[in-house]
Amino acid sequence: MNELVVYPAIETLTIAYLSTRLAARGDRAVVATKVPNPRPDRLVRVSAAGGGNDRRILASRIVIIECWDLHEPEAAQLAELCHALLLSAPRDPQEPRIRAAATVGAPVNHPDPDTRHPRYQATLDLDVRGQLA
Repeated sequence: MNELVVYPAIETLTIAYLSTRLAARGDRAVVATKVPNPRPDRLVRVSAAGGGNDRRILASRIVIIECWDLHEPEAAQLAELCHALLLSAPRDPQEPRIRAAATVGAPVNHPDPDTRHPRYQATLDLDVRGQLA
C-alpha cells in the first residue's frame, strides 16, 4: 500500500497563523473564511485558491488575503501587514508547516463591490509540509 501524505487545510492554517500574529501586535482584526453579517470594521478573509502537489512531502497552496477597514489607508496597511507576516512565516519556529512563501500578487486596492468599502487584496503561494498518514 502506498503511503499517504496529508497536507494541512490551508485556510485553517493561515487563519490561525494570522490571528495569532495580529493579536500579538495588538491588532483586533477578525480573521475568517466568510464575511460575518454585520461585517466587522476590520476584517481579513482568507480563501484557498489552488496550488499543486509536485513534490513528495511539500505542496504549493495559493491563498488570497482580503483586508477591509473603514478607511483606505488602514485597509492598505492591514493588507501589507498580513502579506509581510505570511512572507516571514517560513522563518517562524512556532509554525514549522509553512516552509516557503512567495508573492503571487502584491497588495492591491480592490474595493468591495457590494458596499464600496475599502478593501485590499494580496495573493501568496505557500509551500506547506504534509504528514504521512
